[in-house]
Amino acid sequence: MRPLLAHVYGLVHIWEPDGNSERVRLLAAGKTAKSVGDRGVVAQGPPATRSRLTNGTTLLPGIDGRSDEARHYKDTYRGMIGHLGGDDAVTLPQMLVARRIAAFETDLLHLEARHVAQRVEGVEPSVSEIDLRSRLANTQRRLIESVGLERVARDVTPALHRLIDPRAEDVGDE
Repeated sequence: MRPLLAHVYGLVHIWEPDGNSERVRLLAAGKTAKSVGDRGVVAQGPPATRSRLTNGTTLLPGIDGRSDEARHYKDTYRGMIGHLGGDDAVTLPQMLVARRIAAFETDLLHLEARHVAQRVEGVEPSVSEIDLRSRLANTQRRLIESVGLERVARDVTPALHRLIDPRAEDVGDE
């Protein structure tokens, strides 16, 4: 019996019957992974089959990316991805946490600017606004601690074929 292949939400699912039991196998780059029982194994499809949010093309759907807030959000997000080792090293949960950190940073920047402007005018920010800023900052800190405060170094070791012949063409994993 042939394996059943399905593309769901840009992910490749392969169900391969194995005797009397159904076992789920992952097929990625011509390799099969070990079965994980009834839970299934899922691989990401090529970027063209994933949503713009997942592949990083769009960070904020429906938002003009030219606004100061959108640019600050994007800069913070890209900085967090770099902090975590770059696009190739970051996992989906890390990407999601980086998005939240960027959102909190944008909100906090807006609140802090408003508080400073109020104080310049001689007005004290309300207790509820100070409380909100403090809770947002604390939540952001916890998110940052969850992915780590220490920067993750990217592996920049050249491939063996580059050391042997620097003019050699790059051979990418496809």
